[in-house]
Amino acid sequence: MSGRGQVLLKREEARSRWVMKNVAPSLEGYYQKTEYNKV
Repeated sequence: MSGRGQVLLKREEARSRWVMKNVAPSLEGYYQKTEYNKV
């Protein structure tokens, strides 16, 4: 049980790291664009 939990935890960690690397920058750019459009 604990072994499987560790694997799931590692997988979640890897996914969140991937999201930070790939999704966060584009999201940031998107928000900056919308902020500029508001002004």
